[in-house]
Amino acid sequence: MSLWSVITRRALKNIFPGENVATAPKSEPLAPLLEIALTGDAAAINEAIADLPSVELKQLAREVLRVRAGEAIEILRSCESCRELLSGGGYDAIELLGTLADNIGARSAQMDIAASGRGGSQRDQGFNTRIRFGPREFLTGTSLDGMSVRESQLQVILHELAHAAGDVIPPDGGNPEESVRNQQRITRACLPEVYERIGRRQYSEVRSQESE
Repeated sequence: MSLWSVITRRALKNIFPGENVATAPKSEPLAPLLEIALTGDAAAINEAIADLPSVELKQLAREVLRVRAGEAIEILRSCESCRELLSGGGYDAIELLGTLADNIGARSAQMDIAASGRGGSQRDQGFNTRIRFGPREFLTGTSLDGMSVRESQLQVILHELAHAAGDVIPPDGGNPEESVRNQQRITRACLPEVYERIGRRQYSEVRSQESE
């Protein structure tokens, strides 16, 4: 059995607890969608989920959130600047995100997928926080220009965690400009290679426009 088959079967067991994965009625259409959602670009994902019923869309986004939350924890473990920033509010960022990730999909989960979340929303602090991501927005990515979907998903998880961990970045306050600045702060601290790549791309575009 391939590694992808193992990942898919585990994901489908979470989607359909108590069901035989081989006979679960919705497993066949969701399995390839999960692969696209984890590896595709925004255009491919948008096309794949265009006609997906809202319940299945939410289930798919939830599985991707579980995967990306695990990857975000690994970033916190390996990236000192990210861990230092997100632990600046007095919470252990790794412990906090681990607890939130363990409860994804549970009733009244602190971090989950919901239509009300849109690009990402957060309220309260620490282990009492409530973080929500909109299913379609989370699956297709809503972050800085030049980011892949995966990078966008990691950034928005860490962005909302930063608010939950004691507002170690300024509150967005419904201010789009501040939200973008916070995206840049998180990307610089937690995804430095991405931040440098985006900066080089923007510099190149400016030089190109100046030479026209």
